[in-house]
Amino acid sequence: MLATTLTTALALYTSLTTAHPLAPRTKDLWHPTPGTTWQIILSDIIAIPTSPSTPLTPDVDVYDVDMFGTSAATIAALHARGKKVVCYFSAGSYEPGRPDSDQFADGDLGAVMDGWPDERWVDVRSGNVVRIMEARVRVAAEKGCDAVDPDNLDGYVWLLSSFLLPFSFIFFNCFFGFLPGKLPAFIIIENPC
Repeated sequence: MLATTLTTALALYTSLTTAHPLAPRTKDLWHPTPGTTWQIILSDIIAIPTSPSTPLTPDVDVYDVDMFGTSAATIAALHARGKKVVCYFSAGSYEPGRPDSDQFADGDLGAVMDGWPDERWVDVRSGNVVRIMEARVRVAAEKGCDAVDPDNLDGYVWLLSSFLLPFSFIFFNCFFGFLPGKLPAFIIIENPC
């Protein structure tokens, strides 16, 4: 079992580093500094006043927003006000009702998440899951996100009796670092391993 999991992890790592060699960055990377103010808004739509002189509420430096629920126009409007935008999505779980939910295969889905009865953990070793997450990061880039916030990257903590071991998640976390340089390069990990 352990040998099979190690082989799978090594194959995933090899495919990621071969398919996605590090590319030169096309722009300087944004790095938040100590004291940067943040607001996480995942379930509401940000109301942007039409007058540029009217401040946003709350008026912070960085907005962490739901990637699927926030339009490119809203992100552009925040940028016009000098704000940075982090786009949130769940990378370690399946959420029904997302635009790409139908792309997950039955074999990609695992246990129901404790406290979230509609969500299920995903098999982070699955090539299909990796492709779905890469597509999500591309959506974030196309919308103009400055960074991505892939949530639920700590599934091994909750699945100790599962086939998903900590190093499977380590390789999955590393996957985001191997994406082409034109994509948002700053990754926020809110549930560190």
